[in-house]
Amino acid sequence: MESGGTLNLMTGRENGSIVFFISDTGSGILSERRDKIFDGFVTAGKKNGTGLGLAITKRRVNRGRGRSL
Repeated sequence: MESGGTLNLMTGRENGSIVFFISDTGSGILSERRDKIFDGFVTAGKKNGTGLGLAITKRRVNRGRGRSL
């Protein structure tokens, strides 16, 4: 997300579950990368990134019986 962007996080309850809604004002993910973003070591060219952030996050959500939409 470009400098000065906005990250929005909302929480709620739905059918007895806790729901998180996350959005930002960034430019988005290129369509050709979307199928791979939760794979390990995938990065969008960041200088100091490992490409593990989303992979680890998805694993933790899955272990907690969560899901993404």
